[in-house]
Amino acid sequence: MNFKKMFERGTAILATSIVLNATEVKGQSPQTLDQNQIQDSHIEHKADQNMPTGFKRDYIVGSMNGQEKIVASLFYFEEGKTKVEFLSNDLHPEAFSPEINYDKIRRIVESKGNDFVIAFAGAYKSPSNNIEGIALEEGISVGEQNFSKWSGFVYITPDGNIELHRLKDAQENFDKNAAQNLIQKAEQEQGSLFQQIPAVWNGEKKMTSSSQDKFEYRAICETKDGKKFVLNCSEKITLNDFLDMALNLKSENGEQLIKTLMLEDTGVYSYGVFEDKDGKEYKMVDENYANNKTGYTNVVVISK
Repeated sequence: MNFKKMFERGTAILATSIVLNATEVKGQSPQTLDQNQIQDSHIEHKADQNMPTGFKRDYIVGSMNGQEKIVASLFYFEEGKTKVEFLSNDLHPEAFSPEINYDKIRRIVESKGNDFVIAFAGAYKSPSNNIEGIALEEGISVGEQNFSKWSGFVYITPDGNIELHRLKDAQENFDKNAAQNLIQKAEQEQGSLFQQIPAVWNGEKKMTSSSQDKFEYRAICETKDGKKFVLNCSEKITLNDFLDMALNLKSENGEQLIKTLMLEDTGVYSYGVFEDKDGKEYKMVDENYANNKTGYTNVVVISK
């Protein structure tokens, strides 16, 4: 999920031209069908999921290179039966140095009386090896002093629920006052938050890229009826194809599934894990895993 590297190489649309409103897209010409594009994607439900209580896993099946295969997973987590946490290297250096150590993160979670299930990097790493932009862990600042360019905020309440925010005013400018209010709320409640990319909002695509580079993307999503899930893509596709695939997903009643999609891009890496109900661990790795096992600054953990 090296979207930030795409920016650095100049192959994606940068801050001044990145499209946060799909209606403003210009110069997009029809693309010849790429063999790595996912066609005819749809959700499949499996009865025997072997997931812990409070979690459900569905699969996205699509055709690539003429072959039908699983291309992504949806990990639903039920509020009230699960708990979301945000852990930083500032407050838990032992779990991040010299490289990410999910066994130590698991022990941190279990020390609070929770059972570790899913974890992955959530926020960008800045050039100075901090969490990019504003970030708080349980009310304590663990990020930078200035906002990043992303208008999205992931807010984790003290009781472990998650809220997704896109802070724009009526003119589609960053709403700094709303952001300050959210920060104050986190400080007072001892909640956690970090900035990210609100790529889909109210069922509409809010960003695009001209790049044809392919990565394995991950996102936190919310359905129109308020259900939350992690969308984890296991195949390399372009950002636009990932978002189009997500927007085309249908609920059981045939309606558009995703209302909100917060892209969980980190810039340089994205190694995560999840466990089944028997405690067996599975890796969620992206295209940079082999070369980027260090430098992690944060993780989002979902436990039960």
